[in-house]
Amino acid sequence: MRNPVEGGCIYRVTSDLSAMTTVSCLTPGRTPWALAFNADGRLLVGWNDDAIQPTANLGNGVMFLNLATGVTSALNEVTGYGSPTLSDIAVAPGGRIYVAAYPAEQWNGGPISWIDPVNPVTRSVLISGQMGSMGWGIVVRPAQLAVAGTPENHVVYAADPWGVGGGGGGMGGPGGLVPF
Repeated sequence: MRNPVEGGCIYRVTSDLSAMTTVSCLTPGRTPWALAFNADGRLLVGWNDDAIQPTANLGNGVMFLNLATGVTSALNEVTGYGSPTLSDIAVAPGGRIYVAAYPAEQWNGGPISWIDPVNPVTRSVLISGQMGSMGWGIVVRPAQLAVAGTPENHVVYAADPWGVGGGGGGMGGPGGLVPF
């Protein structure tokens, strides 16, 4: 459960754990959930709107964080009651930003989408994560992402710790990495 009043913060910790400083705190009601470095060196912050119950998530988004100043700027947002919970972001060679999200309902999958850094207004769906009308399809509740390859030819890996997708298809299989 998350606290709907407080905002979350991003900290800088030295490798020897001798010092920790606050880099930036998000506005109340927003929780930073995922971090990744963008191709241009800026930090990407994936956030979720706070809600007492995960099913009541009011939105999610990705923003840039200037590490020198602590100032954030919006990149892409999805708002509305019941929005999926953003779980991770990853940047592919060439700068395409991938976003994983999952709904709170146990047997529904979540989307993996991508954001074009040149035109970040919309998210293009790589995989919806939902079953088709016939009950077939790839059902994944993505928790973490990793990308490998080149700008023109890369593979996105999604970790599904709940095992809903069973490695890319059936219901109730073991969790694991699912390549796309």
